[in-house]
Order: sequence, then structure tokens, then C-alpha cells
Amino acid sequence: MRRHTHRRRRAFTLLEVMLVLAILLILASFVGVSIIRTQSSANVKATQTQLSAIETILKLYYLDMGAYPTSLSDLRVAPQAAGNVQKWNGPYSDKDIPPDPWGNAYLYEAASGGYRLWSAGPDALQDTDDDIIVNGAS
Repeated sequence: MRRHTHRRRRAFTLLEVMLVLAILLILASFVGVSIIRTQSSANVKATQTQLSAIETILKLYYLDMGAYPTSLSDLRVAPQAAGNVQKWNGPYSDKDIPPDPWGNAYLYEAASGGYRLWSAGPDALQDTDDDIIVNGAS
């Protein structure tokens, strides 16, 4: 006669399950933070690229008109106030200037002999540390 010994199946204890879940949550938080940092860095680089493209358009306008536009809309429609409208060789951009990666409009100020072009950055507040600024001069 054979003896049957029943081996008891061993299941995970609640403590083991909780420990595994805690480890998974910690790993997920590291991955999440890494993804957020990567996205933030990508947004800053995209903004710098867009500002560079707008800067090129502003330089083309300057070459034709001898001055920088008073607003970014002058890149698409001839400024009526300018005394040298006949020099306007635009539109200098086929499309409206898109918003920055955070959904805010790029900001522009014409100054004597130059300009200031910037994005308010992720916080959408002007004159804060996260602003991305290009100062142009003739």
C-alpha cells in the first residue's frame, strides 16, 4: 500500500504581496519622473527651435524693410503704418506662428535697433526664471 503524502501548496503571504507591490510602485515612480523630465527637456528644445525659426523670419523682414516689425502679425500682412510698405516682400511666413509647446503665444517686443522674442515657459508667467528669451539686434 502506498502512502499518499499531500504536499501543501504554498501561496504567497500577504506580506510578500505587499512587498512586491511596494517595489513596483517605487520603480514606477522613478520611470514616471524620468518621463516627465524628458518631456520637459523636449519642450524646451522645441521652443528654442521655434524661436530660432522666428528669428530667421525676423531677419528676412529686417533685410527688406530696414527695421524690425512692430508686431509678429507684420510678418504675414504688410504693415500699413510703415512708410516703406513698397519694400515689404512678404508674407514672410506661410502660416500663423504656432503657440509654444505649452500652448501659449510667443511674445515679441520691438526695440530701437532690435527686438526681444520669448516664450513664458512652462509656468506661462512672464519675467520668471523659466522664460526662454532671444534678444536680436541689427
